[in-house]
Amino acid sequence: MSKFIDDLKRACNGAPAPIGFLPRQTATAPCRMLLLAVVAPEDLDRVAEFIDGADAVLLPVASENPPKKRLTGFAGAAGKTPWGAWLKGKNAAIPELVKAGCDFVVFSGSTVLTAAVDEKTGKILEVEPSIADTMLRTTGSLPVDAVFINDDSVGD
Repeated sequence: MSKFIDDLKRACNGAPAPIGFLPRQTATAPCRMLLLAVVAPEDLDRVAEFIDGADAVLLPVASENPPKKRLTGFAGAAGKTPWGAWLKGKNAAIPELVKAGCDFVVFSGSTVLTAAVDEKTGKILEVEPSIADTMLRTTGSLPVDAVFINDDSVGD
């Protein structure tokens, strides 16, 4: 299972209740927000600056076959921080990403995945913020681990 997806589930579900016969009054911890750092391709040389304090790192991948040197360099700079690929193109070659250590992939509905994503790699579906409520509810029945809402107008 993906490390980042495990962290997401742990952050939402909290700690399990204690087992025992004595009644305990434990306060449930609120959901913790996770920080996902998106690193632009022009900032790959400074990855360490961006991932300080981040729970995961996201690398936009626009081409079908990203350069292996770039992927291994990014994976080395990310260290133990889980990193994922944000598939921007219509086609995506997953095996190269998985070989480089990709923990999860973010893909849109129009992306054609050329290879099946294994169980260890997290699958995150990218949706537009203008998606209808009924369509958003149907994502719960899809075989994805999470939903990523991309709103490009936030920075404007």
